[in-house]
Amino acid sequence: MQIPTLTIRQPWASLIIAGIKTIENRSWRPPNKYLGKRIAIHAGGMLELDALDQPWVKPHIPKLPNPLPRGAVIGTVVITNKIIPPGSLEELRMRDQGDPTLEWWMPDHHGWLLTDPQPLSDPIHAQGSMGIWLWEPPEGVQIKIDDMPAVEPQSE
Repeated sequence: MQIPTLTIRQPWASLIIAGIKTIENRSWRPPNKYLGKRIAIHAGGMLELDALDQPWVKPHIPKLPNPLPRGAVIGTVVITNKIIPPGSLEELRMRDQGDPTLEWWMPDHHGWLLTDPQPLSDPIHAQGSMGIWLWEPPEGVQIKIDDMPAVEPQSE
């Protein structure tokens, strides 16, 4: 079974799987077919060392694996139906309400709201790719992927 997978640099990937970072910032909107669906998170081979010194990241470092896994699938998340487009009314509403989710959001990016992180018991080494790509777990590895209720179809 092939699983839709997104490669994210460290420490961001581990922060997402730990349930700390709930927004993934991309220059593009996720394809509608993945909204409300579970995808795998692949920790890329790169570590953004400067991110570890950021004041909104530093307090969470002790909660993350040491060393941070790289070049491996580390868990799954659900891409919610809620996406924050750049300059949107949703962004303004969230700012007005002081929504803490926005601390992870980058202006001028599509903020993908992620929920229900499920870490794998052990990282599974895999070669990553750009965009959402299909990953084939090794034989014998069971990953529950489509545990979300059906969502209303949306146009692309």
